[in-house]
Amino acid sequence: MIRFDGPDGHTTPPPPWATFDALRVAVGLAVKRARLTVDSDATGERVIGDGNDPDDDDGAAGVLVAV
Repeated sequence: MIRFDGPDGHTTPPPPWATFDALRVAVGLAVKRARLTVDSDATGERVIGDGNDPDDDDGAAGVLVAV
């Protein structure tokens, strides 16, 4: 869940710059950059990230894949 609250919390509107498009761009950039390194005795070190296109509007959860 991501919220854009105003300066005084959920009862006030967000600032003018906090638009849906700004949020979509910020989340898309974060998804592209986010990585998790997993070290396993069985498989060694692997780096995983989100395998879905952040512009997909199907509502499905992202799939983590080795990158």
